[in-house]
Amino acid sequence: MTGSYGVEFFLPSILQQWYHLKLDAITWLVILPPMLALAGQMFVGWSSDRTKERRFHAVAPIALGALALALAPLTQGGYF
Repeated sequence: MTGSYGVEFFLPSILQQWYHLKLDAITWLVILPPMLALAGQMFVGWSSDRTKERRFHAVAPIALGALALALAPLTQGGYF
């Protein structure tokens, strides 16, 4: 949760300082992670119910999120 709050609170300033984006672009990019998270939660829940497999469906998103959070500083100032 700490990593999530850190990204949520500081993402606008990170985008502005690292990428020098305008406010309208920052607004759309700040909305993107929660929307993708919602879609991901819906998909993982559907897949978990369909396959009746719970552990992998719990561990895989957590591991993927931790990896993405760990790799995020490597993109500082770059455009992927």
